[in-house]
Formats: sequence, structure tokens, C-alpha cells
Amino acid sequence: MTDQELIIFALKDAGRIIAEHLEAGRTRDPEETVTRLIRALDRPEISRAIERLERGLHVVK
Repeated sequence: MTDQELIIFALKDAGRIIAEHLEAGRTRDPEETVTRLIRALDRPEISRAIERLERGLHVVK
């Protein structure tokens, strides 16, 4: 999987989690939603993919 694909997959997963949380008629625990978002986005392979992409784009911070 490419870095771009990995990041897109993680963002789609996060979007799905948010959509489930906001779904009408469903009661979701906000803490559970945040925990699920952290699990989806705060992963070492995603951080490394972002770092590689930033280096390739010559992003200045």
C-alpha cells in the first residue's frame, strides 16, 4: 500500500466513525468515538507515511 493510500484509508475510516457518531436515531458515547478516532488515526505507520510525504513535498514548517 502506498503512503497516499494508507492516509486515504485512515481518513475514510475516521469519516465513517464520525458519520456513525452523527447518525440520526443513534446514541453514541463521545468518549468511545474519540477512542475509535485515535485508534484509526494515531498509528505509527500513518505518522511515518505523512513524514515521508512531507519530505517529498519539501514542506516548510
